[in-house]
Amino acid sequence: MISRSTALAAAAVALAAPSVMLAPTAAASPAPVIQPFGTVIRGSGGGTIALTEYATAPNLTILGITFTPGDNPLEGYSISTPTLTYGERGYRADVDYSESDAFFSGVVAPHTSVTLDYAYEVDKSQLNPATLTVHIGLEDFTWTGDLAGKLLPPPPPRFGSS
Repeated sequence: MISRSTALAAAAVALAAPSVMLAPTAAASPAPVIQPFGTVIRGSGGGTIALTEYATAPNLTILGITFTPGDNPLEGYSISTPTLTYGERGYRADVDYSESDAFFSGVVAPHTSVTLDYAYEVDKSQLNPATLTVHIGLEDFTWTGDLAGKLLPPPPPRFGSS
């Protein structure tokens, strides 16, 4: 049996112990969406992202990404320049801002599209494997796999008339 003085002492210790306050937690970021190259990615808000255009040159790859918001407009400031990594070691490709639409400041209305071009200082031949991650607000959308195999070489020049 516990004596009354022991119980009071235990209560005093419990009251004197520092309290732990739980801070409100920020909403957890959604898990990244990862798809193979060539796939249209659908976001949590119903919008889509697609790799729709490209151009290649020696040591330069330009990728056109089409953003189509769902029911809510897409603010340009929430779109960050996508990250392209390549090779077995995941080298990060440098962005060539002179060839990129890196700073889109408009608003894309719901269910309409905008295509932004991003240029990377990497030769197409090095893009297997590759990973392209698009950051929109708190969401990350990622394509991964053989990007080199999805990018066709430019057609040969045509001389004369047929």
